[in-house]
Amino acid sequence: MPNSTIPGAGCQATEGNPLTPAEIEMFEMFEREGWDHDKRRAHIVERLGGPAMRTFSNIADKWGLSEQERLQVLGISNEQEPTQETLERVSHVLSIYRGIHTLMGVSERADRWMLSANTAPLFSGRRPVDLVIKGEFVAIRRYLDAQIHPSFT
Repeated sequence: MPNSTIPGAGCQATEGNPLTPAEIEMFEMFEREGWDHDKRRAHIVERLGGPAMRTFSNIADKWGLSEQERLQVLGISNEQEPTQETLERVSHVLSIYRGIHTLMGVSERADRWMLSANTAPLFSGRRPVDLVIKGEFVAIRRYLDAQIHPSFT
């Protein structure tokens, strides 16, 4: 593969390249057409927004978030389209979801943990999902990372 060319992409395929041929073509188009950073970012957000938002919606369903709570987590109002910040927030939610499922091992236990009052100092009797709704993603991620990898704290 190191010496092959990706059809339609006009560039060399390399082993371990995380980009698909379509993604390589997209970045080549950016260069060819002289797209500025903002236009590139908007295009990528639009392209990734659908799958990311569907995954977020599935997690929000599991956590029983209302429409208003979902908007709070995403940091947007009803009229707004997803932005780069929205996708960053979704990324945090996905990391929290993955972390708690890694820690608990059983999906039902992980989802129940998110919805149960927690006496750990970070939560002070609140449910972890309440901190997610408030946008306290980094604190929860650090907490989960410390639980999963105690030697790294």
